[in-house]
Amino acid sequence: DDDNYSSVISITHKDNSFLFVGDAKSDRIKEIISMDNIQHDFLMMPDNGAYDVETSNLINTVKPSYAAITCSLSNPASSEVLELLSDKSINTYMTVNGSVKITSNGSTITIEQ
Repeated sequence: DDDNYSSVISITHKDNSFLFVGDAKSDRIKEIISMDNIQHDFLMMPDNGAYDVETSNLINTVKPSYAAITCSLSNPASSEVLELLSDKSINTYMTVNGSVKITSNGSTITIEQ
């Protein structure tokens, strides 16, 4: 599956950190989880919020305060993923509800939708 070759991008802006994992599926998510310093403040959920058996492990390892999902009415985020994020009290934003603007000043993260 080509999605297991998704680019993984980690951005650090002073005290704030952001992780973008593309369309990663199980094999790639396992690889990401095994990386050093994987905890990030923000996680862009993989594969348009589709559920994967490794999704819970990813969320538990990254420990984000914020998550975003690129989804639409015709390609909605899975209820399992939304429940996992909700259970961890992670502030979640979905593009089905409009554009998501993320701003960092290095000490705080502001997300507008």
